[in-house]
Amino acid sequence: MVVVSDITKVYGQDAVSRLIRRRLVKALDRVSLEIRGGEVFGLLGPNGAGKTTLIKILCGLVLPDGGTATICGFDILRQRTRALACLGAVLEGNRNVYWRLTVKENLTYFGHLKGWIGRRLKRRIAWLLDYFGFKDLAREPAANLSRGWQQRLAICVALVNDPPILLLDEPTLGLDVESARSVRDLVQRVAADQGKTVILSTHHMELARHLCRRVAVIDRGRVLTCSDAHALFQGASTQSYRARVAELPPEALERLRVRLGSVAPKAVIGTDDHEVVITLPDVRWESLFDMLSLLRDEGCNFLSLSRGESDLDEVFLDVVRAGREADGPGGSGA
Repeated sequence: MVVVSDITKVYGQDAVSRLIRRRLVKALDRVSLEIRGGEVFGLLGPNGAGKTTLIKILCGLVLPDGGTATICGFDILRQRTRALACLGAVLEGNRNVYWRLTVKENLTYFGHLKGWIGRRLKRRIAWLLDYFGFKDLAREPAANLSRGWQQRLAICVALVNDPPILLLDEPTLGLDVESARSVRDLVQRVAADQGKTVILSTHHMELARHLCRRVAVIDRGRVLTCSDAHALFQGASTQSYRARVAELPPEALERLRVRLGSVAPKAVIGTDDHEVVITLPDVRWESLFDMLSLLRDEGCNFLSLSRGESDLDEVFLDVVRAGREADGPGGSGA
């Protein structure tokens, strides 16, 4: 559905930027992606990673400096109108609806802009109002809606011409927990019921894990990894463990501290009410057996072991850190 090949974008090359000697910033560095039909695809990355620039290029708002991209087989530069007709977008920080217009007026207005008129548009609006739960709010001005319902309306407007692809840039940003969950469930329902291809740009790992089939992690304008979402969050993740053993003499405790450092350098050893507490915040599960063997060899009186799921944000940050270490301190920008 979407094919991105070696897309590059460098800001600061225009005449004004050169005049004021603005620093060159490589926002995208030969980015290549393929997004399949009917999947929810996640673009993950920290602020400034290049996600928004890539999205704006796909939406025809920014011209790339190199590379190509096609949407439903249409080139975004040579066949821009036909490519954009296949895409509905809700962009972060942009007003996707007009506050003074009612829900139905917004759908009518944007439907006309996208070339839908007459009975065809009326039938589409009636269906959208029912599907998105707006039947009793059709005459309500958008400004009177809650933030969550405004975001729901923005998604509704993006789908008014029934495009095969829905692009969402941080769709839950600024929403409370209940509204964010409602929008998340709505996106999942749209993808499942209507077979839409959804491109989701976010830095919220829980949202990506819940919705996405595949994800690409972008940092400093480069794609660090593109893989199955389950594999990223499970295979690349680590576990945290907390072991409790009976109180040890000082010399035994120091010997345990030294030996444990070879198994898990990030381990933290403390004491709590005549017990020794060993916290392993960043150890893979296979290392657990080495740690248990070590405790047995030291003659520790084992009391308990508990496990905690690794933080999804830490999994994401591990990928970013590895990419930056491989790239060097300078990165690909500037």
